[in-house]
Amino acid sequence: MKAAYHPNGKIKTDAVRVFVPRGAWSELTASMGNMHAAMSSVGPSGDSDVDFVELMVPHHQAAIDMAKTQLIYGQDPQTRRLAQEIIADQQSEIQRMQLWVKLLGLALSEKQTPQIAENIGKSK
Repeated sequence: MKAAYHPNGKIKTDAVRVFVPRGAWSELTASMGNMHAAMSSVGPSGDSDVDFVELMVPHHQAAIDMAKTQLIYGQDPQTRRLAQEIIADQQSEIQRMQLWVKLLGLALSEKQTPQIAENIGKSK
């Protein structure tokens, strides 16, 4: 079944039209907006490994935030299970990235360090 997304929060499929609660849509797009703002605030460090980690942390946090929104508003057991898996997996990956930074003694940009610390705190 092919889906087409509409800005008013409706999902139109070939067989049925489903209304997505505006709260869910607003929260999902806010998560994406926060991710884009955090990623845009990261400047190049000159080390592609550090840059990758700095950009991936807000990307993973957005996935966690969106999955939490799904758990609030979603009804389908399969997508709710997927959301739970995303939360667990992305939190674990944020922790791995933080560990990598600590083990190698790399200093992340001052702008990103509080975000990483906050994300690590949420994932425990």
